[in-house]
Amino acid sequence: MTDLTTFKINGTTPFWSPGDVADTCLSQAYALLALLAGANEVCDSVRDEPCEHGEPFDNLRHSTHARGLDGIATLIAFAQFNTDAAREKRAPAPAQTDDESDTLDQWAQAVTRYLEAKQAAERHSADVTSRSPAFGTPENVADEETTERLADEQANAFDALMLTPAPNRKALAFKTSALSTFLGGDEWHNSAQIIEQIAADAARLAD
Repeated sequence: MTDLTTFKINGTTPFWSPGDVADTCLSQAYALLALLAGANEVCDSVRDEPCEHGEPFDNLRHSTHARGLDGIATLIAFAQFNTDAAREKRAPAPAQTDDESDTLDQWAQAVTRYLEAKQAAERHSADVTSRSPAFGTPENVADEETTERLADEQANAFDALMLTPAPNRKALAFKTSALSTFLGGDEWHNSAQIIEQIAADAARLAD
């Protein structure tokens, strides 16, 4: 069965809506909460064991909670962003033009692509850390190849996000925050283009 939200016509997704992404994020957050609860029950079942048995599970509990809650927070924030985008699309300002509506759609899709790539890279990193495969093993080589692929996908999504015009001040704030977080003060291959786009966004939204 075809998923209309991902169905493409001439490179576009006419049936896609930010609300669809918000629903998916909330479903994933709920599933992650259920998984977290299950992991907590496992840890609880051995917490009264002797120290040599119980302590590793207690450490696992803290690690699982930290990663799980971070993932849930990201998903809920992502859902909130897309809910806001869907609300703006349903109730545009009277003076909003078709071009402005298209800009909002393009921005929402760019944010979706970036956050999905970021989450995929973070999940893989956490998985590799939990397994700690020995260097040079087939598992380690496969992990490094996946890490490189996911890093490239996140970098491409970051570039697309930075060069997509921000439709409003809230979007511009998100863009500058993502810029700071992703680069962390490091050099980037097209920093000049990014700064030029952000300056253009700021000038346009200052009116």
